[in-house]
Amino acid sequence: TVAVTWFSDINLTIPINNPGSYVSPSATVYAKVTNVQSLEFVSAPVTLTVNPTPLADAGADVAICAGASVTLNGSGGTTCFWTPAAGLSNQNICNPAATPATSTLYTLRVTNAFACSDVDDVLVTVRQNQSIVCNDQVQVSLNENGLAFILPGMILEGENANEADLFTVTITTLVTNQPVPNPLTCANVGQTLRVRITDECNNNFCTGIITIEDKLPPVLECPCTATEPTIGCTFTCADKDGILNGSIATPLPVATDNCAGVITTIVNGPNVPGANLYKKDIYIDGGPCGIARIERTWTAKDAYGNSAQCTQIFYLEPYGLDDVNIPDDITIECAGCGITAGTLPCVTGVPTVPGSDV
Repeated sequence: TVAVTWFSDINLTIPINNPGSYVSPSATVYAKVTNVQSLEFVSAPVTLTVNPTPLADAGADVAICAGASVTLNGSGGTTCFWTPAAGLSNQNICNPAATPATSTLYTLRVTNAFACSDVDDVLVTVRQNQSIVCNDQVQVSLNENGLAFILPGMILEGENANEADLFTVTITTLVTNQPVPNPLTCANVGQTLRVRITDECNNNFCTGIITIEDKLPPVLECPCTATEPTIGCTFTCADKDGILNGSIATPLPVATDNCAGVITTIVNGPNVPGANLYKKDIYIDGGPCGIARIERTWTAKDAYGNSAQCTQIFYLEPYGLDDVNIPDDITIECAGCGITAGTLPCVTGVPTVPGSDV
């Protein structure tokens, strides 16, 4: 009686504990054959060749009309075999024509030159004839890119199998019946249009009316907010009037809109038409030695009345002693005969802070 054990090294020190499921790139392993009675043994190298496994691809699921056919696109091996055979022109080729009577899940098995195989599935859905109903008076809002792609499911009522594959969308103007491109854009906002949904299986159709809207507000980003202060948000108390009248520049917000793009027009109030920005300032006194602030609320508005707001905070710090400039020392000649010496501030100078006298 002999016993066989396997090792991965020639010195027989590294055993292969589960040789029945040994998976590795092609390699040489070593078999140790031992006589159970005498304990004598011999060893020999064995070359294990691991052949590549194919990767089956049965293609994407597809929908067809009843009675129609579709070519399946199998790949991944040197041979193909499809099951079930029902509805196939040839189950032994990679690209058979499929004409199933009902929806069918086909399984593809591919085999390579080493007799290794893999499987994949593809669902062929057969759409039977059915009536269709369209919704009317549908409101369509543009997305963040200023677009709205009209899909059959937006107009059709109820469940309609494979509506994206077997229905077509046609958009026209109401009065002149002129074609309108799909997707709709910002140029269509405010328009009322007719949408026709056609069943490709039997040319049945229904229509609905849509109104195009833009309901997204601009995206507004403000520097100098309470949660995200940035450099350039702190001023001195002497800057108050300049900030309020605009003669001192402050960081500006950035506003972008799905239709208007970057909004740069600054106006005086909310009643100016079009896409624009306007602001409202509130001054909050900090007391004689405290920090005052200006809270500036910006509103970004698009052409359709959608708006967004953010509030900036500009801090106004009082001057400290380190900010005071003391005039240079001067020597005053003492005057005789009762004449007062020249000690007026216009002679001696006065302390100053940047921009003004103390």
